[in-house]
Amino acid sequence: MIDIKFYQNIYNIKKLLQEEKITSKDAFDCFTTARRKEPVIFNIETTNLCNMQCAMCPRTTQMTRPIETMSLETFKKIIDQVKPWSHMEWKKWLDFVKRNYIISPDDKENYFFLYIIPQVINLHGYGEPLLDKTIYEKVAYMTKNNLQSYFSSNPYNVTVEKGKKLMDAGLAYFKLSSDSIKLFEKTEDIIKKLISMQSRTTFILDIVDNLKDYAKLEEMFKGYNTYMYNKSKDNQWYDKAELEQSSIHWLEPCQFPWSSMSIMSNGSVVPCTQDFNNEMVMGNVNKQALKDIWKNVHYHKFRKNMLKQQTPCKCIDRCDMKLIGD
Repeated sequence: MIDIKFYQNIYNIKKLLQEEKITSKDAFDCFTTARRKEPVIFNIETTNLCNMQCAMCPRTTQMTRPIETMSLETFKKIIDQVKPWSHMEWKKWLDFVKRNYIISPDDKENYFFLYIIPQVINLHGYGEPLLDKTIYEKVAYMTKNNLQSYFSSNPYNVTVEKGKKLMDAGLAYFKLSSDSIKLFEKTEDIIKKLISMQSRTTFILDIVDNLKDYAKLEEMFKGYNTYMYNKSKDNQWYDKAELEQSSIHWLEPCQFPWSSMSIMSNGSVVPCTQDFNNEMVMGNVNKQALKDIWKNVHYHKFRKNMLKQQTPCKCIDRCDMKLIGD
């Protein structure tokens, strides 16, 4: 989820900042005023266990933290502190998006970011959710609490049995993502069988920054009820790529420290999903309430450092996002 109220309140401020009509300090003051007292959860990394070595993922060569899977007890403790958006809050958000963001029918990546991501809690981080043996119970607990669940998985790991259990648990959005068509070719029959089961789960398929293979993906699943798009390449800093970005998520200045928090597999709270090594820990859910972490001195100092560009080096030299202090 993202804080849809915060996004609405600072939309014009971001525009003024990007047009250099106000200073970073002015924007920081507005961000601070608009920040809500109760935190919003962007994602929960249920495990950082992974059986893949993806070329575009810094986990492959740079992650040194211990491999852990979040306990069901800790997960429930987090979920018990989260509330879904009300019908009225969501309606206002949809009206806001239609009024301020011009999204064409072909701009599926930005549609995904503005219409799907704000209402779900991501259950992936630097790990493969399908390797978490308690993922089904976690999804079911979210469903019980009227919260929509979503995660991205590698096609290599999906089976009919796993997919059906997730669908039965109430998984709202199930994304299968790869940087090539090869893994989709190997699991094509499995994915088609799951999609044909006609559950309430929406299947999202994407190819990472590969238009040629994306065209093959569209042809492969033509006539099937899926949401497909060619995904922008993340972590360009990692392989020193300089590709043009079209995703709103990457074009706007970073607002994660004011709009949401991420929770890693050991319960550590960090400002965003990009902190693959837990370098910017603000607290731990096993020791503190989310609202207490959200307003603590560590978070306050971190937000101020975003303005001064004195953040830990991760934000400055190992992230693709623009800083408010830029």
